[in-house]
Amino acid sequence: MAVLTAVRKILRRVLGFVLVMVGVVMSVPVLVPGWGLPFIVTGLAILAPEYPWANRLHRKADDLYHRMLARIKSRT
Repeated sequence: MAVLTAVRKILRRVLGFVLVMVGVVMSVPVLVPGWGLPFIVTGLAILAPEYPWANRLHRKADDLYHRMLARIKSRT
């Protein structure tokens, strides 16, 4: 069981960092068009239980994401 727990922990970290990196790349409009913020928020949500810095950033990014969605919905 300890091995499975360690593997899950490693996979969770890798997935979280990959999602954050993909989100950062997607946030640069010249490289890849599209929204990167949902990927960043999801990656930070995965990393938040293990890293205090990720928890703080997740809260800020989640708030920004919801404000952006509300602004978009108010325009339509």
